[in-house]
Amino acid sequence: MGQESGDRVHAPRSAGTNRPLPVLVFLVFLYALVVQDSPVAAGPPGPGLRAVVTELHGASSTLWMVNPADPRRRAVLSTVEHADGWGLKAKTSPDSRYVAYLVLPPGATGADRQAELWALDVAAGATRLLGSGLDVLGALRWSPDSMSVVARRTAPDATRRSFTLVGFNPAGVADPVTLATARNVDWAGAVGWWQGAFAYATLAAHGTELHFAGDQALLLTPGIARDIGLQQGSNTASFIELGIGTQPAIAGIASLSSGIVERNLHLRPFGPRLRTGDPANDHLLNSVTRLGESLGIASNAPVAVYSVSAGVGGALGGGYLAAVDFSSLAVRPLAFRGYAEFAGWLE
Repeated sequence: MGQESGDRVHAPRSAGTNRPLPVLVFLVFLYALVVQDSPVAAGPPGPGLRAVVTELHGASSTLWMVNPADPRRRAVLSTVEHADGWGLKAKTSPDSRYVAYLVLPPGATGADRQAELWALDVAAGATRLLGSGLDVLGALRWSPDSMSVVARRTAPDATRRSFTLVGFNPAGVADPVTLATARNVDWAGAVGWWQGAFAYATLAAHGTELHFAGDQALLLTPGIARDIGLQQGSNTASFIELGIGTQPAIAGIASLSSGIVERNLHLRPFGPRLRTGDPANDHLLNSVTRLGESLGIASNAPVAVYSVSAGVGGALGGGYLAAVDFSSLAVRPLAFRGYAEFAGWLE
């Protein structure tokens, strides 16, 4: 395991013998290079737009707040201990007041039934336990008013599984509310709210369905859909249908008012390419979302966080997180020594 993110990088110590000048020059250059590329914090992130990132180190994770314009300016929000190898699944609230996260406690082994849901008050620095017995693999989803964060309970069922989607108040001023239950399906997850009503998706033998407005259901695809998102201010939902084998992924749009689903836009196997001038060193932008989530682009700035893969191998090669500013086309790596995941924006 490498150094923790708070460790300092020290210059090589002299052994007490005279070194040739070229060697000393090389060591000074190497030290400067290491310090420049080190993810050690260079100061607090300051006000304005900040990205929240979780960094996994074995049996603990760190919640970071990072300035996307200068990623070395960052601060620790919290450090959380958990079962070895299981990181946090975190999500910022729309009002930027809270960071909710799912964690598998130390010693727990049931990832789909022993997770805890916590809410971190960003300004106060205080955390509150909201619920337990949850599925750490389920994506969190906030209500638009930040009054509820939805997590998932999972249980065995007939031939598949049963999922219950529960809303928790981050301040603990209201009891948890069951928003939906899906029985005998392969997967279920919260999608968001449409016209004030909760919406969720399920995956079963006949495909992926979007459930909304109480008892309405719309088949998005006979296959597997991901990155499902409700377009605010419209009656449409967008999604990506995963390709089978060598077939490309397909982008789809569904009208919730007419029930018409269009699945006709073929996508590249990977995301948009960052041109570097050398095709062998081009970088590919990949979504940082999980099943049931949509890409979080900052609402007040043309900035998004992507997973970036270097080289023509795309996602098959090594990758890193980067903040992409679409106004200036600047790409700024979010360097971490541990495994990092994007958790949303504080605006």
